[in-house]
Amino acid sequence: EEQEIRIKTEKGGLIDAELESLGREFDIERQRIRDLYEEKIQTLKDERRTEIKSMKNEFGERREAIFTKYGENRKKTKPAVKPNMEKREKGKKPPRNDSDPCRKSRNG
Repeated sequence: EEQEIRIKTEKGGLIDAELESLGREFDIERQRIRDLYEEKIQTLKDERRTEIKSMKNEFGERREAIFTKYGENRKKTKPAVKPNMEKREKGKKPPRNDSDPCRKSRNG
């Protein structure tokens, strides 16, 4: 009976060791697949970026050709930035201005 228990314990240890080894092997293989797909996806993203830039340039040239054809001279202009507006850091709310009538509470 004692020998039987010892044999079961040894088998249990061997089984545990093999299962642990199998689990590590699975994790390694899964990570390899993830890395491979991440690399492929990054390549696709880069290709997409390049294609879009190329397309934008092509359409920009076509747009200019249309303006030239019709004698229009429209330049791309950015809207004027309000000079009194302060730039703020990303993710931070602007400081509260209690003198702003829109921000005052209803009770006064």
